[in-house]
Amino acid sequence: METHKIGGDYVDAKRKETKRKLMGIESVSKFEKILEDLAVSDEKKEMLRLYYIKRIPLSVIADMLGVSISTVKKWHNGVLSKIGNML
Repeated sequence: METHKIGGDYVDAKRKETKRKLMGIESVSKFEKILEDLAVSDEKKEMLRLYYIKRIPLSVIADMLGVSISTVKKWHNGVLSKIGNML
């Protein structure tokens, strides 16, 4: 993983690595185990299922959940930080 010494850059690199790992999970049961251990709302878990399992774009997920794209992006970034500590 590429690391940076400057705070925000390091966080971005870590999120990208976490996203890459999540995209590589082929087993739905393994993905669900990660969600089970994750302390976030059911709505955020559903966002993750839609994005990583069903491969639906974040903009479409925002429409499906009735929230703005910026809200979904904030949720996604926040959850990636939490998951990164678990993987």
